[in-house]
Amino acid sequence: MKKVSKEIIINFEDAARLSSILAGRGFADSRRAAVNLQLLRRDISNYNIFDRLLPSILQAAIDSPDPDMSLNNLERFASSYE
Repeated sequence: MKKVSKEIIINFEDAARLSSILAGRGFADSRRAAVNLQLLRRDISNYNIFDRLLPSILQAAIDSPDPDMSLNNLERFASSYE
């Protein structure tokens, strides 16, 4: 997962590429998953913290019964604390 996380971090600003990476990891709505990750990262003042958490976030989402909903719920939860 660390290799995928690095690829995501490198391509964070390229929504199309980010969506493509996530589609290959089991996200049915990879475009929305990409937006959710971008929103999660945006809300953290220190990107290094998010980048270190990203492999765990992705693995937890992928291991859940519904990866898309898992990531969506995490983003909604995080954004409620702005």
